[in-house]
Amino acid sequence: NNIKSTSGYCIRTGEKIPFNLKMPMTEEAFKSWSRYKDETYPEKYCHCCGKEAKTSFEKPLCYNCWKKTAE
Repeated sequence: NNIKSTSGYCIRTGEKIPFNLKMPMTEEAFKSWSRYKDETYPEKYCHCCGKEAKTSFEKPLCYNCWKKTAE
């Protein structure tokens, strides 16, 4: 894992938050997500770069950022 980022983005709101793949959302967004706990529910932003992307709790990174972690 080559990502050394300490700041990330909420995959639902795009707000800046600490980078944590196990918790890629703000507390508020997580509260609303946790009602259903659907790990594949579509979200709007990449947790790493913050750009609009098709993400989910299960896959919080856009393809480009995911590719960087796979290298």
